[in-house]
Amino acid sequence: MFTEGPAQSPNVPRFGDGDVDRLACRIVDQGGQRENGSWLVVEVENRGAVAAEPVVFAIAPSGRDRATGDERRTSRGRLPDLRRFGRPVAPGQKQRFWLRTSVPGDRKKLQARVVEACFHDGPPVPEPAGLVGAIDHVQRESMIGTFPVPLVKLHNPLDRDLDVLMLVTLSQPRDGVELFGARIAAGKTLDWVLWSVPYETPFLDTDGAPAGPVRATKIDVVDWLLVGDPDADAGARRFAAAYEPWLRWAEPRPTVQGSFELRGRQLRVNSTEYDPLAASGGFTLHPDGKLVLEASGTTGDAEQALRAAFADLLRKSTDEVLKGNRCLPITADRVELHGAGFTAEGPSPFAAGHGASAGGGERMWYELGGGQIVGCGWGPHRWQRWQTLDVGNGYLVARREQEDGKVFEQFSWAQIDGRWMPVAWQSSTTYGAQLFRDVSLHLADLRVTGAVAAPVAAPAGDGVDALRALWDGAPHVATAPLELTAQVEVRTPGTDWVWAGNKKVEGTLHLRGIGRSCRQLTLDTGGRLGEEAEHTLAAAIFDRFGIWFARDFNDRPAFDELFDGTRIDAADPGGVFHVHDGPVLAVHAKGDRIVRVIYRNGRDLTFTHGKLGALEVVTTARDHIGTTKVTLQVVDGHLLPARLHFEHIYDREWGPETITLRNLKVH
Repeated sequence: MFTEGPAQSPNVPRFGDGDVDRLACRIVDQGGQRENGSWLVVEVENRGAVAAEPVVFAIAPSGRDRATGDERRTSRGRLPDLRRFGRPVAPGQKQRFWLRTSVPGDRKKLQARVVEACFHDGPPVPEPAGLVGAIDHVQRESMIGTFPVPLVKLHNPLDRDLDVLMLVTLSQPRDGVELFGARIAAGKTLDWVLWSVPYETPFLDTDGAPAGPVRATKIDVVDWLLVGDPDADAGARRFAAAYEPWLRWAEPRPTVQGSFELRGRQLRVNSTEYDPLAASGGFTLHPDGKLVLEASGTTGDAEQALRAAFADLLRKSTDEVLKGNRCLPITADRVELHGAGFTAEGPSPFAAGHGASAGGGERMWYELGGGQIVGCGWGPHRWQRWQTLDVGNGYLVARREQEDGKVFEQFSWAQIDGRWMPVAWQSSTTYGAQLFRDVSLHLADLRVTGAVAAPVAAPAGDGVDALRALWDGAPHVATAPLELTAQVEVRTPGTDWVWAGNKKVEGTLHLRGIGRSCRQLTLDTGGRLGEEAEHTLAAAIFDRFGIWFARDFNDRPAFDELFDGTRIDAADPGGVFHVHDGPVLAVHAKGDRIVRVIYRNGRDLTFTHGKLGALEVVTTARDHIGTTKVTLQVVDGHLLPARLHFEHIYDREWGPETITLRNLKVH
């Protein structure tokens, strides 16, 4: 019987920097081997100069099997991964750690490496005394029956939360030894229920429902890991650095008016048939978030879609978020929010910063990468991946995709009256292979009243005039809201969700503006695909315009917009303009051409030039992953695209995709 007395205080070490590449791994033992993985014993040798606490490992097939297997990550503990201590590997020493992995295969055909570790100056923490109590068996009920399962009292005598890993000898559901893990709160006793055999992680939630009897005969503690105090200031700094460049409407907010058209369908209850969703009309979005519709059709769906389309722009400011939330770093690239989040008016369900998950207890975290928010989730689960659109002086979200593939949300953007506006929004929800709901919203005639965009602070420095001349002197795609028509042909592998399975799309595009200035786009397939499909595919083409203008120097941001408030040094002997206090870090020039723009968030765009008559235009733009190729044409004195070709934009397996515009006419 445990009694909870005063908690013991282990010495918390000082944390610092180290190099995970100096940690060499060797798999020395394996157990519980089945088709869905096994547990491994990994020996880590520290070849560095600082004591290292390995936390997250990557396991992958080795040798010939490496090309056919995925690398998967596994952790010794539960989140947070940062500031952990307990069993460090001293410099020049070795230490063994127990891991659960879902990578199948014999240990001789597997390899391990450390991908996250904490580095500190602290000594090992001895195994806490009296950690594991006696094994009892209790009855637990599930939907298929009531079964005996082990219940063990685990006591943490320390004043730090503790993760413990244990080898448990089982006689049911089969004979063998399995690796289990548990998180025990500081100074508390946990009623730990072993209701199942673990799979990807050794840690089981305590309230699961058994699928059959589980019996345990022995428990051996093999590893333990303590949680240090979080560096709260670092979390706030990192979150603010990624949140601030995410563009929003600053106060005073504008009043926005326009027209909309919504098309979609939703599965009927207990049926395989779909009900159509259709609405159209006008709307007014007031500065306080009030939305007024003058519309007909399924106006409830229209209001929901309009609020989702504008939700990102109506977020709280960085100062408000930091004032109302604690931002705690939990991994090298994730920050956990404790509080109400950051969507106040009409939140989109995909952007909401929930204080806790629906299951309770676990907090919403945001994944940071390249100075942007690139995903969110809770606990060990990533909920969504975000694909962003870099617009020069900040970024917007182009797409959110749930990790389990159930929900997609896509935005298309244009710059109108000095502000970024959504011009198309699309959402799709599936359950298994069954489409449940698909909605496409297009906005038109958008206009701003009541508030103007913040004035631009002029750039300064010795290099301003020279860089401005190069920037403004290069050819630029037409920025006026021209009325255009063109015959369009799209060729795609059809694997990206936005094309709804179509590998080839043909029809007539009607455009108001092009690229970042495109305010309206409709697709007419002559009745071949139907109105709903035309709506969906028009949104997909809109999305590809965003990919194009975010990379193509021919459709670059205005100089004063991108270099607002910066200081620009004169070009060095290599033709490099160094930029201070803005989103751009450096601009490389070669003669009278700009050939490279490096952003402060790490984005690096390089440009290849070619001739179009007497003009010298950019023909290819490359960043660290993808390539965008553009063929331009001059129509009635306006520089316009004739062909857009995309490769590897979102990952190495994506694309290629090509959009060809023929018989482009200016009306």
